[in-house]
Amino acid sequence: MTEIASASELALLDLRGGATYEAGIDTDSSRARLHLAGQELSEAVHAELLDVDGILFDSRLTGNSCVAIYDRAFASLSGSTPLALIQASELSDEISRLGIVVRRRRGYRTA
Repeated sequence: MTEIASASELALLDLRGGATYEAGIDTDSSRARLHLAGQELSEAVHAELLDVDGILFDSRLTGNSCVAIYDRAFASLSGSTPLALIQASELSDEISRLGIVVRRRRGYRTA
């Protein structure tokens, strides 16, 4: 896990809420269990809208906002020192709330 920052403002195509419907985009692109239609839409945006750095979209499972940042914007990004996800203090409450059991992978040792 890492916190990501951008040295410049990112141009993000906002496809949250009713935006996909209003743009005439097939609902499979944003709500289908299989991701092929959404991936094809993102590839088309990447190829055709060269001034767009990524997309904002709603999670199919939670409805929360998500962001996909395209490789062309990577040069302006920086991240904090990575932290193993299980070490994130904010995560423990969510793990408990959702009833998730985290097990260490066999043969994995921490330093």
